[in-house]
Amino acid sequence: MGYWVSLYLDAPEKLAAVVGSKQPALATKFESDNPEFLDRLINGDYEPGGESDDAGYLVQAFEIICQNCCPSRCTVEIVVDEELFPEIWRLAWGAEAVPFDLPLSSYGTPAVSFWDSSQLGGLIQALSAIDHDGVARKTARSSGFRAEVSELIGVLAEAAAKGRGVLVFVSE
Repeated sequence: MGYWVSLYLDAPEKLAAVVGSKQPALATKFESDNPEFLDRLINGDYEPGGESDDAGYLVQAFEIICQNCCPSRCTVEIVVDEELFPEIWRLAWGAEAVPFDLPLSSYGTPAVSFWDSSQLGGLIQALSAIDHDGVARKTARSSGFRAEVSELIGVLAEAAAKGRGVLVFVSE
């Protein structure tokens, strides 16, 4: 149907204590189908920035770390289309910051980005103003994704209230 969009309330101290920490024993705290990519993140053994074929595995490994370190999160299946649902498109693809300078997947997804706490008010306002009936007509989804958007707003609002940023993961 669409993409999976996951939001994680940023936990910078906890994430920094894992990514690039060079403490291989930490890898045992996380379950992964590709443990070698967890090891690479923990050891800081990846080419920062740019694009690579194995970046998707690094992003997935980073999400596993976030699942265990971030205090609040949500995952929704939703349409991510610039014309049909520009507010969700902006949330998914509009942030410029990439945490820990992770490389980008040459396949587009999975991807991760970061919204600073100062940017969350505009996102919350845009998502709160969505015309769900219009979205329902465009997407043939009778609910217009009301519940999904509500979940996203919940994590964004919590992050804004705590003065924290949000990590956004997008996957197909």
